[in-house]
Amino acid sequence: MKRKATVFFLTVFAASQIYFSRHPTVHQVASSSWLEVTHSLGTLVSRQGRYYVVSPHHLLRLQVNSVHIGTASEPVTWEEVPQPGGRGVWRVAYTAHGLALVGYGGPVHPSPDGRRVVWQDPASGKLYQSDGLGTSLSPLVPGLRQVRRILWAPDGDAVAMVGIGPSGHGIYVADGDHNVMPGVIAPSVVAFGFTHQETVLAALQPGNIVWQGHPAPQISHLKPVFVDNGKAVVWGVHGDRTVFWKHPTLYERPEPALTFTGNAEFSPSGGEVAILAAEPGRQADLYLDGTVHQWSVRLPFGLATKDYRLLGFVGNHWVLISVLNGSHAGTYSWWIGHV
Repeated sequence: MKRKATVFFLTVFAASQIYFSRHPTVHQVASSSWLEVTHSLGTLVSRQGRYYVVSPHHLLRLQVNSVHIGTASEPVTWEEVPQPGGRGVWRVAYTAHGLALVGYGGPVHPSPDGRRVVWQDPASGKLYQSDGLGTSLSPLVPGLRQVRRILWAPDGDAVAMVGIGPSGHGIYVADGDHNVMPGVIAPSVVAFGFTHQETVLAALQPGNIVWQGHPAPQISHLKPVFVDNGKAVVWGVHGDRTVFWKHPTLYERPEPALTFTGNAEFSPSGGEVAILAAEPGRQADLYLDGTVHQWSVRLPFGLATKDYRLLGFVGNHWVLISVLNGSHAGTYSWWIGHV
């Protein structure tokens, strides 16, 4: 579904270009309203209210508000942390203030504030934790086996893991004092996230929703299905309709003739979701759904969906994507004016 831009949308966007013209690292892509943020490909992370694009060669801090986006280079330090199983080392990027950003060489999961890290040893599958600098690794949840996903609570006070523990297969939660408790015990967890109450909301096969300690929302058989981390929000497709549930309200709309691909990303407010999509035989789109609108935005350069990666939201007004290959490879942003 395409929505016509309002006069207000165009006016504010045009005004924002005045700002962009003073920041040569961000400029408008010809014949579109997309903005090039950087030629580099990287990972989008948020630490202590700041957004960064991290690449193997440099660190960019994104400077944003509701109508403009800019970048500033910052120093980045890469440290090597030996893996307990002896298979190799993790390489981890840190800010100048010692906040962990991203890691390579195996599963590395920095907390949202960058001050703690959960590590999964590639050789043994065992979990370890440390302060942000990874100077001393200690075992985390020794009795948990076959861990296949790890997710921090947005405030960094708890971490959830999908694996096999004393109560069976499901989601287990470790708090800041290393107390471990079952969250949602079920063998078929498809997606999950923390809510603002630090309880776990999970989607199970075949797309049914379970909320720890709460009545489950009356939605089921969603495919695909995605769960926000931080708010009680779920998005998915049920038959010929899209379903957006933000506690306690359910929004259902006719599904557009699109094929969705990749992961969905939620805005910080939980009021919007973004996912890559394409109409049969047509170019790729950025699809947006939420409490206000459902709409599609044509992605820049007319490539196939496989040539893009959705990075996520920067605040509630900006979405970042990457073009992965070719002369246009880089990171691009789209402004959302209706939040």
